[in-house]
Amino acid sequence: MNSQTEKMLETLAGKLGVSVQYLWWVMVRGNKVEGYILLSFIVLGLLVSLIGFLAVRYAWSREGSHDDVIENGGLTAFVIGFIPLVLFSYWCVMDLAMPEYGAMTDILSKIK
Repeated sequence: MNSQTEKMLETLAGKLGVSVQYLWWVMVRGNKVEGYILLSFIVLGLLVSLIGFLAVRYAWSREGSHDDVIENGGLTAFVIGFIPLVLFSYWCVMDLAMPEYGAMTDILSKIK
């Protein structure tokens, strides 16, 4: 951190009535928690995709009768389940791998 950022952080900590170290710890910890929340959305999306894949596989395995409702619903669930993977994977990795970077960007966005 440069001196200007440290001064801004001290100002923010003074306004909140906490120490700079405690504010930094809270911000880093908050980014880790956010990363785990995003990870849970990704896992939930993968489970929905797995259920959709299994539904499509079940619909295709039935000889003679293709159930369009199961097939279309399964394909829809498969696609919808991958949306959280695409949307949240970058932020999840950033929050879990580099929570300090996330805390710094959060602080700088709140100060400006």
